[in-house]
Amino acid sequence: MIYAGVDGGASRTRVLALESGSGRLVRAEGGGSSPEVWGEERALAVLSELLGRAVGAVAGAWPPAAPVRAVFALAGLDTEAERARARALLAEALPGWSLELVNDTQAALWAGAPEPGPAVVVVAGTGANAAARDATGRLFRLRGKGYEQGNYGGGIDLARSALHAAFRSEEGSGPRTRLEPELLALSGARDYDELAERIGGGQAAPSAQLLQLVAAIPPLVVRLAGEGDAVAQELLLEMGRKLAGSARAAASRAGLGAPPGGPALPVLLAGGLFRPENPWLEDALRLELHRWLPGADCRRSPREPVRGALLLALQGDPELAPAERERTRGVVLEGEPLELPGA
Repeated sequence: MIYAGVDGGASRTRVLALESGSGRLVRAEGGGSSPEVWGEERALAVLSELLGRAVGAVAGAWPPAAPVRAVFALAGLDTEAERARARALLAEALPGWSLELVNDTQAALWAGAPEPGPAVVVVAGTGANAAARDATGRLFRLRGKGYEQGNYGGGIDLARSALHAAFRSEEGSGPRTRLEPELLALSGARDYDELAERIGGGQAAPSAQLLQLVAAIPPLVVRLAGEGDAVAQELLLEMGRKLAGSARAAASRAGLGAPPGGPALPVLLAGGLFRPENPWLEDALRLELHRWLPGADCRRSPREPVRGALLLALQGDPELAPAERERTRGVVLEGEPLELPGA
């Protein structure tokens, strides 16, 4: 049996494939594959290419002769209709495979908290969301459908907020910030009139021009925050406070609490915005969350979400013997994968 886990985000896609008999683990990585951001055709092309490389490597052939059980954790699959549509497309492209589709928060939660029991996860990558698991294993999560529907806290939001602050600085309607000259230089635009024309305005979905800046703007904000820019610092602090609100909401939906003196409630931080050089985001999240959940144990997830997707694929196999399941589970969580060259 071959198991595959897929973490498909807006910016990057990571695939782990495992052959249960040999324990061989292979990892491949490429561009974004969120259907919500890139559309179905591109998302399917990226997924097919990476699966062909990773699964083909462990199977020794593509298409594989051995049966495959795969879990796809794709950003933006927030409704049953979206999951059904993606499942139909993948079933047509991967005939005979056992397929399960989940939201990316579910994979992140299981990667960070693989043992059953209550836990909360906050994801802040290109997008953001939060989810919680109760004592029975049931998952509760937020919609994750963008600012207009209450969601806030990823790279796209940070890029928009940074641009907002830079434009207000340039116009004189807001405080001055070094984001103003640095963002203009980063964009390559002649002036803010040209930049305004490039990125457009008022769209619910990010424009292609904005997506091109999303990967570059968050590191710029973090750098300027570290150099003392008060506006950049406040952008990160405010995002941390709002992400704490998302964590609180997910925990509340799952009926979870963390009273002082009781068992600590794990709150896992996953995604590229949670980094050592960005303490403002984590510090603000912890401080705000501890107002509501004093016993919350906030910590960065020790594993990539793709390992959670692969673990879910393994756990979903009813025919796997207990001893084999435990051995293979150890490989999924701690095994060192063969890294295929990036696309």
